[in-house]
Amino acid sequence: MRCITVLLLATCVILGAQVPPGRAPGAALDSDSGRTYVPSAAGVQVLDPEGRPVGRVAGTRGAHSVALAPELGIGICSTGRSNILHVFNLASLVVEKELRTTGGNPEAVVFDPAMRRIFAFNERGRNATAFDAFGGAVAGSVALGGRPGAAVADGRGRIFVELRDTREVLVLDCWRLAVLKRVPVAALEDPTGLALDPVRNRLFVLGANRLMAILDSGSLRLIDTLPIGAEPAGARCDPATGGAFVSHRDGSVTIVHPDPAGGYRVEAS
Repeated sequence: MRCITVLLLATCVILGAQVPPGRAPGAALDSDSGRTYVPSAAGVQVLDPEGRPVGRVAGTRGAHSVALAPELGIGICSTGRSNILHVFNLASLVVEKELRTTGGNPEAVVFDPAMRRIFAFNERGRNATAFDAFGGAVAGSVALGGRPGAAVADGRGRIFVELRDTREVLVLDCWRLAVLKRVPVAALEDPTGLALDPVRNRLFVLGANRLMAILDSGSLRLIDTLPIGAEPAGARCDPATGGAFVSHRDGSVTIVHPDPAGGYRVEAS
């Protein structure tokens, strides 16, 4: 059932969000409620576990990315051109607060549960803004040295960020607001998506040139490189199996699974 849910999410991201070319979709799945929050030009749309629309977050037109903090009862979405994050109530879907970033065009937004901080990754500013999730005060910012794309938190105080122009994956310390490590992924042209398997410590990085790089999330050592379909738009991981689901802009899905030899294989596309 978990695999079906992840596959549904990967498909809904493309079919429901109407994502412009060159932008990685930033949908978010609430594993407790089964709801999916899909950003689009019209705003954040909420889907039930069957993929049916059940609501919309008003006042979020031009939404780019969504992050959830279920333990706080809130969701956060970025609206890049306005340089604003909208914090909304998960129960009422009402925007309760607006947070202004320290850099232009926030794309990816991430909630770090370890530090209870919200991070906005600003494309034009080439930096990240950290906010206190309770009061919304700016905790600080950190220069990234590149144009950020997708980002994902490991739940232990680190965030992985892809830098699209420099072809790197960066590790950010959520407490010290410092870059811990960066590693090149030169084989990938214009990285377009990121997913994390926290159980096996695997990081899946997508490239626009039909390649996926799989890294050890601790050492950032390259584990495998696999061919995937055209125009990859986003990825989700299934920690139960160690597999990853890659959604493509034509509505297709590539499924990747670990193999007995320690590498990975493309099971379906």
